[in-house]
Amino acid sequence: MREGKYVIGFLGFGNIGGATYEILKERFDDRFIVKHALVKDLNRDRGISKEILTDNIDLLLNDPEIDIVAEFMGGVEPAWQYMNTALKNGKNVVTANKAALAARWKELNESAMNARKGLYFEAACCAGIPLIRSLKGSLQANKISRILGIINGSTNYILSKMKSEGLSYQEALALAQEKGYTEPDPSADVNGYDAANKLSILLSLAAHTKISVEDVFVEGMTNLTKQDIKYGQDMGLCLKFLAIGKCKDHSIEARVHPTFIPSSHSLASVHDNYNAIMITGDVVQDVMFYGLGAGRYPTASALVSDIINASSTPDGMHDSFTEEVTRRTDIQINEDWESEYFLRISLIDKPGKLAYVTDLFGKCNVSIAKIIQMESNRDNYVPVVFLTHTTLESNIQNLTGMINLDVNKNCQIGCIIRVERD
Repeated sequence: MREGKYVIGFLGFGNIGGATYEILKERFDDRFIVKHALVKDLNRDRGISKEILTDNIDLLLNDPEIDIVAEFMGGVEPAWQYMNTALKNGKNVVTANKAALAARWKELNESAMNARKGLYFEAACCAGIPLIRSLKGSLQANKISRILGIINGSTNYILSKMKSEGLSYQEALALAQEKGYTEPDPSADVNGYDAANKLSILLSLAAHTKISVEDVFVEGMTNLTKQDIKYGQDMGLCLKFLAIGKCKDHSIEARVHPTFIPSSHSLASVHDNYNAIMITGDVVQDVMFYGLGAGRYPTASALVSDIINASSTPDGMHDSFTEEVTRRTDIQINEDWESEYFLRISLIDKPGKLAYVTDLFGKCNVSIAKIIQMESNRDNYVPVVFLTHTTLESNIQNLTGMINLDVNKNCQIGCIIRVERD
């Protein structure tokens, strides 16, 4: 401490770092002081005294006065190494970096425990929504059986605009980029990597064992069309980009993909760049968290909260699962889950082709619940939408393989969307 205040070092000082500094200065100036902020460009005007800025990482990490290091750099390298060194040097660490946590949680947690310091990451999943602290605290009496939610605001915004304004995927993506809801390179959002990192963290806390990003099935949204959304609406379904985690006995499902849910589902009314997460526990039953899951101020809200917690817990707070943050040997990842499926398939517009493809469904043990046939397009193909009864993922993959092996190209798969009813 210095002058009766907790001393903080910032790793980075971008939009979120600036918002965090602003809140600390405006509301907690009597309690915290930011001594150093690591930046690349010392000459850039950041609205703070240039005496705070440094490009020397050693100066920040080895300063004995610094009690708390707040990381705003993003990415895995070199952010996790800087955080790891800070912990080893006896400093509490606060971060919103879900990629570094998902990749290097084991090493970071070991360093925190060995140094008796804390690793705080409330802002890493859904920004200002108090999700991490609930899983680590309020919900500890429960065996968590399900996490289901919208944990990426960018993809939810894109699908909302495709539905409400009839935009194409590319048009909705461009609008999201224009409003700053995605990075210039949106691949982490639209391909599901951002949500997969978050689900890895959430499921690890919920299941009390390490669930890595590699355990998460990921499918992006780039092949979706506004027609798919309309076809689903005609069936009473709403399209969302969901993270799904299910824990049953010693088996865990972990998946991120576009998902149809009933239009009456609680998540169907979550629009634009908002997040919503449903958690099911055996004692508490269903609880739901809702709010802005991204943005500089919602993220800064969680970061400041963690800074306050770090200052009031000298020996740190540690995760409730294994000290090594490794996988329990009795836990298996279920890669062959059950679901209903929505399939859009283009058939050559000739007699007998519908019977041909329905015969393939039968050979793959996939039962059809509903068929909707559209008008033929200019390529002499007719789009047909199939909704299946509950079947195994492996059956759908077998069906896909058989269709793709059809040398005569009698039919082509446009998209496959899983359906969650609960």
